[in-house]
Amino acid sequence: MFSILQRYVYRQLLSVFGLTFGGFTLIMLVGSLYKPLSLGLPPSYLPRVVVLYLPYALAWTTPISLLAACTAAYGRMGNDNELTVIQTSGIHLFPIILPALLLGIIFSAAGLYLNNVAAPISSLARRNLGREIIERAPLMAMFSQDPIIKIPGTNSRVFAWDIANNRLDITVFQEIGEDVEVKEDYAIDKDQEEIETKEIRRKKWSIIRAKGSTIERSPDRNTIVMKLGNGTAHTFDPGDRRSVGIQFRDAAIEFDRCKEQDKKMRPKYYTTRDLWNRLKDPSNDTKSRTRGLIEVHRRQSVALSCLAFAIIGIPLGMISRKGNRMIGFGVALGVMFFIFYPLLLAGEGLSKSGTLPPWLGMWMPDIAVGVIGIYLLVKVLRK
Repeated sequence: MFSILQRYVYRQLLSVFGLTFGGFTLIMLVGSLYKPLSLGLPPSYLPRVVVLYLPYALAWTTPISLLAACTAAYGRMGNDNELTVIQTSGIHLFPIILPALLLGIIFSAAGLYLNNVAAPISSLARRNLGREIIERAPLMAMFSQDPIIKIPGTNSRVFAWDIANNRLDITVFQEIGEDVEVKEDYAIDKDQEEIETKEIRRKKWSIIRAKGSTIERSPDRNTIVMKLGNGTAHTFDPGDRRSVGIQFRDAAIEFDRCKEQDKKMRPKYYTTRDLWNRLKDPSNDTKSRTRGLIEVHRRQSVALSCLAFAIIGIPLGMISRKGNRMIGFGVALGVMFFIFYPLLLAGEGLSKSGTLPPWLGMWMPDIAVGVIGIYLLVKVLRK
């Protein structure tokens, strides 16, 4: 049974957690929906998109909300001298910090389910829903992922800006024609007169700029048709270093985007169990295996960050002795965006380059936050 004092601490923690959790989740949902809505997301799809995005959002907002709750709750208790009264009454602080640690364990367990099962399933469902939405909003087929799109099967890239009402100003950077063979003579050694001929293969490129363009779906539903308005097309030939430009009034570019992407299933769409089974396949190359391991360890790291954030949030609140909820909100953002998230990105980059094993690269943020939290916690408890 929990003591009266521990139940009091639970109420303090959960009251702040509920407020910050709702705020952070709302911010993530609004941020994620802004771009689809601006690209023409039909309002009827909005509830389904929100539901499918929730598991991913909760996996991130839960740990940061718990950190804010620990900082604000223990900071308020320190500011009101409640911690001092508890210590002078002969009660050790460990029973006081136990509720936060238990909440960290409970939320970490919930995070493991979210990251390993619910989030991958919802991501795959969101991907399939996106294809259904594209049938009604063709512009989203082009710009739902990035403002710079690489056309599958080519070295072409599409840049767009000033998107409004399914019309846009657009720039297409496109490879055209066959390889250009250029022969250059060079000396093998400065002290020798022997000359060799080296063949260099280059490609022709074109840059197309047009205003007032539209994006439409072809009748067979497999091709994106980009209808260009008034614009110019410049072709650059690296062989003779000449550029040829023409002006046009109406033109169209067709390319298949969906078929190429249908063949690919990114690791985030698999549950952790399915991902482990795929990693056991000996036909996987080193790059695919590394990406899969990074995804698996990232999921566990983000889930167990709840416990790491609880460990560091307790002493930060006691040291700051500030009970303002905005202080807890600010501390949580600081730890997340100046310690945890940068280390997560750095670990991912080092893992992809082979500098660190994937498990170490992805667990590095939890280790750093946990070590700092344990050091501060021991220091506080010894006082």
